[in-house]
Amino acid sequence: MPTAEKNRAFRLSKRPTGLTEEPGLELVTTEVPVLESGQALVRTLVLSVDPSSRIFMSDIRSALPPVQEGAVMRGLGIGRVVASRRTDLPVGALVLGFTGWQDYQVADDAELETPFTVLPEPLPASLEDLLGVLGLTGISAWLAVEIADPQPGRTVVVSAAAGAVGSIAGQLAKERGARVVGLAGGPDKCRYVVEELGFDACVDRRDPRWRDRLDEVIPDGIDADIENVGGEILDHVLSRINTGAVSPCAA
Repeated sequence: MPTAEKNRAFRLSKRPTGLTEEPGLELVTTEVPVLESGQALVRTLVLSVDPSSRIFMSDIRSALPPVQEGAVMRGLGIGRVVASRRTDLPVGALVLGFTGWQDYQVADDAELETPFTVLPEPLPASLEDLLGVLGLTGISAWLAVEIADPQPGRTVVVSAAAGAVGSIAGQLAKERGARVVGLAGGPDKCRYVVEELGFDACVDRRDPRWRDRLDEVIPDGIDADIENVGGEILDHVLSRINTGAVSPCAA
């Protein structure tokens, strides 16, 4: 067991409010804990830093409770078991779970929000892909597309089209033959969505006339909305949605 190692962790020092450049995180170094029975020590190898982190830092309702002030920042990662006192997490195993924003996480099912999952070896893909396109991001996009049921002759709108989930969902919908229109923030992102991801059109949500621009590229209305944003974008999309259309929330 790496008793000489230190654990570096980002802890939530204060909750950010509004648009701020102050992250509200503090880097703290502590001793690596000594394991008790039923625990294992996981060394973080790859960490997924997601937009949902901003929600978890706030004291608002979401799929998971807010991170408490003073606690290690929540984060999904892949790590390797470096010490263990439990048979289901042997030393050397690669695991997926909430490692948090830190070097080491103690895997104790009585304390963690969700248990760690042992990954198969050899791995079918890279660690980064297993956290991204083949992980929760990809699964979220795939499920949204399954609900949207894109087909030739249908128009699918994807908000946050340049983001992790939206970019995958739009490509999957396009592959199934639908006409895919994205919304993204800024002309560079819109170019990326059309020229590299293959969307049929993309509307810059920062354009003051974005509503008119969107109406221009959806003359036949919207048959499915893969929703990642909400707010005024969702309000306008719903005003142009066709009878029988669906609007799965991907993010």
